[in-house]
Amino acid sequence: MKVLPLEEHPGHYPFTSMVLNVNALLDAHRDPQDDRYCVVIPIGDFTGGDLVLYEPRISIALESGCPVIMNSKLLTHFNQHYKGKRASLVLHVDKLISSYIQSRPVEYMM
Repeated sequence: MKVLPLEEHPGHYPFTSMVLNVNALLDAHRDPQDDRYCVVIPIGDFTGGDLVLYEPRISIALESGCPVIMNSKLLTHFNQHYKGKRASLVLHVDKLISSYIQSRPVEYMM
């Protein structure tokens, strides 16, 4: 399916968005603009920084390069304090992409 300008797929396809958080300590939140699932991949030399999913009462000890898939739209989530250098790569689909795709001429959809 050709949905992006220049008829290209992003390198992180099928996700439409990619965010790099560097040394971020996020408060508990949901991502209402996400559509369904996201993938979080922690990167770095760190200890701690567990990913907490509030509603199911789960704390996930993260290791560098080990991906976690979750529904960021429905689950309240945050990361705990950590020591060291830590980044996280977050891949997700923005829910507004659906309206963009629907507005494209039919010939771009093939």
